[in-house]
Amino acid sequence: MYDNGQPYLSYVVCPVCSYQAMRTRVPKKLAEGGYNTCFVDCATSAHLYECYAPSHPLTRSGDRQMREKQLAFLVDRGLVCGSEGGRWWAVPWAAYFEGIMSTALWSHAPRDMAMNRLSGPLAEDEAYAEFDHGCNRRLPLWELVFHDATYVTWWWGDGQLRVPRNWWLKDLWNILYGTMPLWYIQQDGLSLFVDNLDAFAASYARISPVTRAVFGVEMTDHKILAADGTLQRTTWANGLVITVNFAERQAKTPEGDILPGHAFRVDGPAPRFPGLKLGEAIVMPDDFRPVKSRGLLNTSLEAGTLGWTVGPGIACELRRESEGASLRFFGREPNGWTIGGNGALLCYEPGRRYRFGALVKVNHIDPQTKPPYLTLSVFSNNRWLTNIHTPHYDTGRLGTWQKL
Repeated sequence: MYDNGQPYLSYVVCPVCSYQAMRTRVPKKLAEGGYNTCFVDCATSAHLYECYAPSHPLTRSGDRQMREKQLAFLVDRGLVCGSEGGRWWAVPWAAYFEGIMSTALWSHAPRDMAMNRLSGPLAEDEAYAEFDHGCNRRLPLWELVFHDATYVTWWWGDGQLRVPRNWWLKDLWNILYGTMPLWYIQQDGLSLFVDNLDAFAASYARISPVTRAVFGVEMTDHKILAADGTLQRTTWANGLVITVNFAERQAKTPEGDILPGHAFRVDGPAPRFPGLKLGEAIVMPDDFRPVKSRGLLNTSLEAGTLGWTVGPGIACELRRESEGASLRFFGREPNGWTIGGNGALLCYEPGRRYRFGALVKVNHIDPQTKPPYLTLSVFSNNRWLTNIHTPHYDTGRLGTWQKL
């Protein structure tokens, strides 16, 4: 924002102004097609403010009303609407909220020990373990009031992968509360996803049937069944009962059944929930340790195009032919430098030698005076140092595979 020509960094914009911008931008985006959801960042996480602009003054109540008007504008256009954080006044319009599952102590999983540094120790400090997903410090107050109206998840930086070895624990909270998991699949999270596809599939298979069964259903009761909080239960208006044992040791339920450690069980009338595993204890994989790739992501292309990126104006598709699998990049971007690339972030060790390359075939390029080549970007302490290039593709031999 600017004040008398002086620029200032601003994170909060008066909703009167942002509403006008929304009315201009959203219809244009919808005209492009392909949109059915809109996420409004900060609308329900930022405090309510007063605006002192003479042309559009607002009280805090007026601020709230304008934010509600923004969300209603999106819903009226057929969009599924969501926002960061969550407030009661936004429930009539927001179908989901990102962040309510996380507590204010999420940041106590130090960044060099969390999912963005998988090569480091995968641990968290006591404050994070106790407050963010400790069984003595959480109550599903939001779910008891609003579960049948909204769906919530963790904050984007505090999802299932924040501390990968505690993935199973976050899954248990989602199952108990009937809420959505959150996977941050960028940077090292993308590497984790590509190299551990079976773990992601298993996590989805555990959570999804339960959350689907209670989607839009009222949570009618929540009970802590053990003095230390390790055994908990939620009851739902459709007759489903979810019991979770967070402890490592087995526990006895009020009905006298034994529930193994780090496990959950779902009970209810079977005819209402076909396909759901009822009355069966499911033990979580608490010994998961992520596999971290030592090279580029998905070079075998077994996971399709996962791990590969494209530049502006460029598309990418997987091709399987008799000579093997390959990626086809196509499109036009006369002002750009990047056709496509690999999203891996690799840590180099001093004293070691590395070689990177690829087999490249160019069928058509215009102009031929700009032949493609491979680039490796080198960073130190998150600062760009240099780029290292291969020789250019020989356009005199178009249609042939060349090793760069």
